[in-house]
This record gives sequence, structure tokens and C-alpha cells, in this order.
Amino acid sequence: MSILSLDTAKRHLKITDDDHDVEVQLALDNAESATQIHMKSEWDPAWTTPDELPGVTVAAILLTLGALYENDGSNVGDTLERALAARNTLLVGIRIPTVA
Repeated sequence: MSILSLDTAKRHLKITDDDHDVEVQLALDNAESATQIHMKSEWDPAWTTPDELPGVTVAAILLTLGALYENDGSNVGDTLERALAARNTLLVGIRIPTVA
């Protein structure tokens, strides 16, 4: 279950009906998980409500959500690559980079 609500995701995607709730929830869960993995140790497991998330983290989740949901599969690489690059730029001030 995601921290952000299905209603928040649908508002972001400008979806007003309930016909695609399952797909939206799946994309939201995946977007949140991908953001959490990217943030690594900077993700606080104590965050359980949207009010506890830093605003930039919410923006990163929603940006990733849009890319995942809107992608029709024809250009996965390009669309997702641009969205993830934008997400990474948003989170640069929060995330401590890993040194190899």
C-alpha cells in the first residue's frame, strides 16, 4: 500500500472515473517503490502519511507515476529515462550518492 492515496494519484493524472483504479494503484505502488529504492538510506521508514513526506519526494513519486502510467509500451526507454532523470534532479538535494 502506498503512502500517497489513489485519489492523489488520480488527481495528478487527471483521471475522474474509477475505470482504471487498479492500473493507477499499481503504477503508484511502483512509482513509490522506485523512489524509495533511489533514495536508499534517505528514505525514512517512519514516513507513513503524505504529510510526513518532503514535498520534493511527493513530486518525485508523482513524476515517476506519470511516466509509468502514461507509457503505452512503445517507447519505454526514452519516456522512462527522461522521467527518471527529472526525478533524480528533484532528489539531488535529499539523496546522499553512493560512492563505488
